[in-house]
Amino acid sequence: MPLRVIAGKYKGRKLNRPTIEEVRPTKDVVKGAIFNALGSSVINSNVLDLFAGSGALGIEALSRGAKYAIFVDSNKDAVNCIKTNLAFIEEKYDIFNINYAKALRNDRINSKIDIVFIDPPYNEDVIKIVDEVKKSGVLKKNAIIVVETDDILSLGEDANERIRHYHFGITNLYIIWRIN
Repeated sequence: MPLRVIAGKYKGRKLNRPTIEEVRPTKDVVKGAIFNALGSSVINSNVLDLFAGSGALGIEALSRGAKYAIFVDSNKDAVNCIKTNLAFIEEKYDIFNINYAKALRNDRINSKIDIVFIDPPYNEDVIKIVDEVKKSGVLKKNAIIVVETDDILSLGEDANERIRHYHFGITNLYIIWRIN
């Protein structure tokens, strides 16, 4: 199945996939669930696409009205793919070829993010990554964290969060609304 933008300004645009094995693009049904759940919160948002791979989630957000996206991937082939995929994008974006932990400490990202997409390789410690994002200072008040993983997670929901869980085959999707 081809990788594409599924809705919005760039609907139907084909996207390239990185050639690296660890990248598994988000399926259209999962992307649809993410953006249906996010609804109008995407409009005029600043998004951070960690472990960006092809950049499909950040590009989908831009297509649906996000004003700015930051793409982060530590793999050079993935970053080159993201650059190719962004050729038609008119909105503002930045690309960082660094690991997620360095990105979370980068002053150009600090305190700007409304929505963060976390879709690491399936062997990563997702709970650790989510905790690092929450503690990093990159999130604006009432930010949303979207996590895609193969694990069933126990994210320790607290009074300041509302978590919705979706299940698609081996993919688990968690959307965390932070209520600050």
